[in-house]
Amino acid sequence: MISQNIDVIEFDIRLTKDSKLVVLHDKTTNRVADISVDVAKTTYQELSSLKLRNGQAVPILEEVLEVVGNQSIYIDIKDKGCASEAIGVLKRYPKSVVSFVSFDVSELEVIHSLNPNIPVYVLQHSRPLRIIKEARRIDATGIGINKWVINPVTYFLAQKYSLSIYVYVVNSRLLAWFLKKLYPKIDVCTDYPERFKP
Repeated sequence: MISQNIDVIEFDIRLTKDSKLVVLHDKTTNRVADISVDVAKTTYQELSSLKLRNGQAVPILEEVLEVVGNQSIYIDIKDKGCASEAIGVLKRYPKSVVSFVSFDVSELEVIHSLNPNIPVYVLQHSRPLRIIKEARRIDATGIGINKWVINPVTYFLAQKYSLSIYVYVVNSRLLAWFLKKLYPKIDVCTDYPERFKP
């Protein structure tokens, strides 16, 4: 059950050797398990037998969609080939409220070609002006940008071209307050939603 007072949940997907979509941030399980395996070189059956440090197993996308229900989610595409598989999965979850985000613009283009009604967000870690050009080229809904490179020019251009903006990863309430003062129309992405409870 989701108990935090949040607007959107963001999580990452990767593709296993046998084309299963799993929810995991890193390429390997190094940070979450005592054994490090490369997701792309491992079948889902092999991966699912691996116990994580929290006692659970790496979930597949379907399991997470079941848990979140109709809560709004951002799915961050980490690997090539995820987009078409994800669209296939989502057909079985018509009530899911999904947007896709990625540093890989080509994957967002696949999403857009298969279902132009699904919002897509271009991510950028270090080039705050290039992101506007890329987002406009693929007719993206918005952009997600690193908290240290958001700037007045990028913010102005995003507003000019009607691009939504979220800033990642903001884990300080003070920094979030400061960014919202400078850029009132941004959304903030955090690893610790409990720190932002009113």
